[in-house]
Amino acid sequence: MTAMARTGRPRAFDEKQALARARDLFWSRGYSATSVQDLVDELAVQRGSLYAAFGDKRTLYLKAVALYDQENRERLEAILRAGPVLPALRRILTEPAALTGAQPPRQDRRGCLVGNTTAELVPGDDDAQALVAAAYDGFIKVAAAALKRAQASGEVAATATPEAQAEMLLLLFQGSALVSRAEAARDRLHAGIDAALDALRPAEPHPRTLRGRPPADQLRIPATNSAQNSQGARLPWMTLDGTHLPSLYADGLQTVGTVNIRGLRAETDSESGAVRLIGAHIGGSLNCDGAVLINKSGPALHADGLEIGRPAQ
Repeated sequence: MTAMARTGRPRAFDEKQALARARDLFWSRGYSATSVQDLVDELAVQRGSLYAAFGDKRTLYLKAVALYDQENRERLEAILRAGPVLPALRRILTEPAALTGAQPPRQDRRGCLVGNTTAELVPGDDDAQALVAAAYDGFIKVAAAALKRAQASGEVAATATPEAQAEMLLLLFQGSALVSRAEAARDRLHAGIDAALDALRPAEPHPRTLRGRPPADQLRIPATNSAQNSQGARLPWMTLDGTHLPSLYADGLQTVGTVNIRGLRAETDSESGAVRLIGAHIGGSLNCDGAVLINKSGPALHADGLEIGRPAQ
């Protein structure tokens, strides 16, 4: 008599898809607030199949966090792989969904699953602590490699090691992810992020900063006359905070960081415009809060070809 080999009954669900759905459920509710029945309902599986595939709830949670970390690290490497590093870092910090893959409408309210795990389970769970520590180390390793490249090119100041700068970015990312869960004003978060990124920029060339009334009637950011480079001045950032002047001409201006004309008042009577940023490339953001631009004979702001959020190559 020959015994027939028994084959296991195939599971009626896709384990990879189920793990991704479990990750999203834990991410939204947290570990403690998610019951096994919640998982059964969300994944549309029987309890026995759930236990057979993933073990208990805690094991499933750790697998979900590991999946989240793997996906985030792959996105981080892709974003930082080529091109200027600082604009890419700003995108990660101001648009966390670019890294976490979170989908609207709650992409900001869930924070970071690794950070949430740290807050909920660490200390107290050795496996969770090892998992989040590895995730943080992975972030630092990838970011430090990009910052090392940026220091070599002169984009980032070599005032600290790339690893120390990456550690600062980790703290900034986790902090902003936590604060964003309280629906903090995005402009305030972005201002803090820009201030931190500005600290990474080289001190030279000196940024243009002006407050109050300038001595001349008109402020011009001079363009270079080089045959190889006909674009405008290159600055790490520019601030005209509460400045009063007839006009500002900054055609071809290039900045790695932000241009702040908050509270600027420019009033003129010219066909050229009160503020000109024709062909300018601003790597960070353009802050015009409270600015008053008046021109009786032409455009108040002349900005044909202006690009924001992407510095010139």
